[in-house]
Amino acid sequence: VASRLRKYGFKCSTLQVSIKDPNFKTISRQKALSSPTYLAKEISHQALEIIKGSWKLNAPIRTLTITGTSLIPADEEIEQISLFTDCNNNDERQRQEQLETAIDKIREKFGTHAISFGSVINNCLGIAEPTDDD
Repeated sequence: VASRLRKYGFKCSTLQVSIKDPNFKTISRQKALSSPTYLAKEISHQALEIIKGSWKLNAPIRTLTITGTSLIPADEEIEQISLFTDCNNNDERQRQEQLETAIDKIREKFGTHAISFGSVINNCLGIAEPTDDD
């Protein structure tokens, strides 16, 4: 989701999570974000909060869909700055944007499995392991 948002130059203001169980029953939940984003770290954190708040974590999931909605152009973002927010938070966000943009460029050049976050290596989420053909 995040890489496609960056690719097409958008940020999402709302995140939607749809969960389908093995009996094909679907639930959908949405959450308005505090500020528009195209960062995978922020999107995954918010999506996990939605899932934890609306699904039994030990229940099986047939399909999980995460969608960014209420899109705005990335260069037209208007963000209200809080008087109580630490300035370092903005610097950290800029570093995260640079990191994720660099990751996008590496994946574009060398393939989607060329680089990943260490937290998704050897997990039980069903992510396909890269093969020698990739």
